[in-house]
Amino acid sequence: MKNISVFAGFVLATLCTTSLFAHGEDKPGPHGGFIRMPGAFHTEVMAEKAGLRIMLLDINFQNPTVEDSSVKVTLKADNKEILLKCKTDKDSFFCPMTGHLREKKGILAIQAMRHKAKGAQVEYPFPLQQA
Repeated sequence: MKNISVFAGFVLATLCTTSLFAHGEDKPGPHGGFIRMPGAFHTEVMAEKAGLRIMLLDINFQNPTVEDSSVKVTLKADNKEILLKCKTDKDSFFCPMTGHLREKKGILAIQAMRHKAKGAQVEYPFPLQQA
């Protein structure tokens, strides 16, 4: 019975990992950022000198847009939740971060909506690192 439980756990872990990597989370996005899939679209996050750039990409990792779209970005660190103030840019969102915030370790949580389609909250390890 123990062998069956171990085998079932291994199969489940393999399926979950394969599913995760099938959405491109195991490699950089088209702009060199970190990818998550909150729904029928992808989020790509790139660290820049003054903050974070977030792109909302279609299912094929293309066509970034801010039209009818929004992001709510929270840094969870030191038992606190810090809401970042993000602004729309041409085809992305930019969230300024001061030096002390960029040095924190925690979780970056993003709630995104792309073309009025709301996605599930996605999380990135912070500082950013590949899955």
